Amino acid sequence: MAASYATFALVQLLTLFAFSGQQIRIGFYEQASYAVVASLFFVLADETFYLNIGQNKYQRLFSVFLAMSGILLIARSL
Repeated sequence: MAASYATFALVQLLTLFAFSGQQIRIGFYEQASYAVVASLFFVLADETFYLNIGQNKYQRLFSVFLAMSGILLIARSL
C-alpha cells in the first residue's frame, strides 16, 4: 500500500516539476509547506481510512480514482 502512495506522489511531484517553469511558480518554502501538509494528510488518512479496508477494496477504490482522474484530465484538455 505504501508503494502505491509513494508512486502516486512521485508522479505528482514530477508533473509539478516538469510544468513549474511553464505554468506555475512555486517557491521553496511553499513546496516545503505542501510536503508537510501532504505528510500529515498521509498519516491521518492511513490511520483513519486505509487501515479499515482490505487490500482488494483498496485496489478497486484506487483504480476508480485513477480512472476518474484520467477522464477528468482528458475532458479538461478538450
